[in-house]
Amino acid sequence: MNILDFTFNGKKLSDFECICCNFDSSSGTVEVSSGADVTLNQEKSSGSNKFNLYSTSYDEPFTLPLSICLNPCGNYENMEMSVEQARKIQKWLSLRNKKFKLDVIGFENIYWVGTFTCKQVMLNSSIIGFNLTFTANTPYALQEDKSFNIELSDALESDIIFTSDVYGYIDADYVITVKEAGNLKFDTYYYNPNTESYTLDREFTVQNCIADEKIYVKGDTQLVTSSRTVHELGKDCNFILPRIVNTYQSDDEEVRNKIKSNLKCNVQITYNPTAMIGYGYKS
Repeated sequence: MNILDFTFNGKKLSDFECICCNFDSSSGTVEVSSGADVTLNQEKSSGSNKFNLYSTSYDEPFTLPLSICLNPCGNYENMEMSVEQARKIQKWLSLRNKKFKLDVIGFENIYWVGTFTCKQVMLNSSIIGFNLTFTANTPYALQEDKSFNIELSDALESDIIFTSDVYGYIDADYVITVKEAGNLKFDTYYYNPNTESYTLDREFTVQNCIADEKIYVKGDTQLVTSSRTVHELGKDCNFILPRIVNTYQSDDEEVRNKIKSNLKCNVQITYNPTAMIGYGYKS
């Protein structure tokens, strides 16, 4: 299915009375990056024919070429853009690192964050559209934030179930509302499919907490703050921040981790699931 519209920084292409198009007459299939394109770093031991995989890495971000023109349903004479229209569109598309969503069935909750490059398409000295290239700041797509709340009271531990297409560590945001005074010890565990048991990943500690104090952990910036401004976290926090770990557990999307606390608390966890999906077309 070809894309006709998209959203960038909260505005739709159709808001500018334009649609996606193709100025090229070629047709056929197209191969696109979906976030699963990784470089395999392998090494062969001396005297052996076996190549050992010691790491993988992403070398390129997701990119998507697009072309846009005026909507033919708008009854524009000769489909020519005015200079004023072209300036408004290029000003909009020159914004950097903004959310980009496709208006395509199945992609309603999927987006990328990135930047456009833009080139005018001219015909007989008239502006008829633009050739664009969107470049994301990740090799894969993202899904809308997901959040869940857990009360650790009678039982001071709980399983958490989440989804994400990329294996490894996810630096989520945590809001830990401590319900009793004391030295907080908050542990996170991931499920190890090899041992079929939970393995301790992080031990996060904050000393000298008081009842109803909120501890904020920002995963992307690795910052820890408190609702109690006089709390000297530089002394009282060990800064081994909790995180989610995605390991292969089944063919469905559900992944289990576990959290434990030595103090009664309410925990809100917000994370940004990844999606190994791409998009591209020729027409």
